Amino acid sequence: MTTMAHFPRRPILAIVTMLLIAGCRTMPAQPAPSDHASNSVPSSHHVVVVVVVEDCPGAAPTAHLIRSVAAAMGIPAVDVQTIVVRTPEEAAANQMLGSPTVLIGGMDIEPRARARTDYAIACRLYGGRSVPPSSLVEAAIREAWTKQ
Repeated sequence: MTTMAHFPRRPILAIVTMLLIAGCRTMPAQPAPSDHASNSVPSSHHVVVVVVVEDCPGAAPTAHLIRSVAAAMGIPAVDVQTIVVRTPEEAAANQMLGSPTVLIGGMDIEPRARARTDYAIACRLYGGRSVPPSSLVEAAIREAWTKQ
């Protein structure tokens, strides 16, 4: 049995670069004009990574929620990048605590989950729902982007 080592938080671009080098692909859950799968994100853009398993029912609604919350906060340029994981190793490399996991600035949007390392190919529920509450997304955006 393989044990999961603690994986330090890494900047989003480093994770995306690792995945591209490893041959993994990124797929937008719900294409939007502002989305792209590029390693070079202009500094005027904000990146949110949604880590999911294939056919996750919460993937598209979560991406839509992120865009809506950001727009309501006056942040129009948000790139929602979806990473589809297929193995436990990919789940660990992408800090996926279940699908969907939302990372902003390399940090899980759920503060209590940030110290966890039980990465897995599994479903993730937020208060019994497959989509995080908008208040959690808004708080994470404020925390990550007001520091910049």
